[in-house]
Amino acid sequence: MQFVAFDLESTDGCFSSGNICEFGYCVADENFNILDSKNILIRPIGKVNIAYYRVKLAYPLKVYYRSPSFVENYSKIGTILQNVGKMELSKRRYI
Repeated sequence: MQFVAFDLESTDGCFSSGNICEFGYCVADENFNILDSKNILIRPIGKVNIAYYRVKLAYPLKVYYRSPSFVENYSKIGTILQNVGKMELSKRRYI
């Protein structure tokens, strides 16, 4: 069995109003040995005012704007989450 943990980052720290800009994931086996781990950058939709939201992004904003869009990354992300075989999904949520 494999386990997948993933985390989404947004341009304002709030998914109700922000744009997804990162999809990070880690795949581990039943002994929690890491099999794969990556951070997929996603181009935000529209203009982003990070100074207004006081968000510290991992990369300069221009790096995100040069990244593929969510639509362009969709099949890659779908493959990770729908991998063949039994998988457990886990998502950390902040309230």
